[in-house]
Amino acid sequence: MYILASDFDNTLYFNGSFHQEDLEAIKRFQNTGHKFGVCTGRQLNGITMPSIGYDISYDFYITCSGAMILDKHQHIIFEKTIPYHFVKEINQKINAWISISSDNKVYVCGTNKKLPKDLGTKINSLNDLKIKEVTDFNFHFKSSELKEAKLCCDYINTYYQDYMIAFQNNEHVDVAPVNCSKGNGLKFMEKYYMSQKTIAIGDSWNDITMLDAASMAYCFNYSPKELKKKADMIVHSVNECINDILQ
Repeated sequence: MYILASDFDNTLYFNGSFHQEDLEAIKRFQNTGHKFGVCTGRQLNGITMPSIGYDISYDFYITCSGAMILDKHQHIIFEKTIPYHFVKEINQKINAWISISSDNKVYVCGTNKKLPKDLGTKINSLNDLKIKEVTDFNFHFKSSELKEAKLCCDYINTYYQDYMIAFQNNEHVDVAPVNCSKGNGLKFMEKYYMSQKTIAIGDSWNDITMLDAASMAYCFNYSPKELKKKADMIVHSVNECINDILQ
């Protein structure tokens, strides 16, 4: 039995939709007896809501960069959190809008007038949230601010490494609790299913740990060179990846 973990954005989900050939390949993969799931910085609703109306099912969900993992029935099988006071402290030093996941809800805060619609509940200040822990949080920069995103990532990993870890995802920075990552999430599923045949496919820097953890790794021709060095094969789609696995 193979376990295939796919990144979500720009790997499986593109500009608000899925590719039909990918969906057909996933169903063929699952019908052959293998397990397919997502491994993403998004939280659960960020996967299930866009999937409504599409013929796709997931055998597992590695969400929030590995901080929360759920089974096929969306029952939590692993979870770790970050103290909320650290989020507020870091946010004072970063000039970007922020999204926060807590109790499977998403809150967004920032001055950018082009905040994505339906991303989550907008709040005016982080002080509006009366919570103690978060599953993860994310900083979102402009597409032209890749350097600023990297500096943000480096800052968190330098000064808060005992509590959390940051991953750059193009112009976004995904922050998870310490010792959580997409790679560790995939290792968790490997033990959960008692299978050593793990496969991963992703497109950006935050997928590196997942590709490192997999027995077989795939990425895309548009992926950064650091990811291409980790991949066993470069493909153009999830469909092409699954065809290579099954042949």
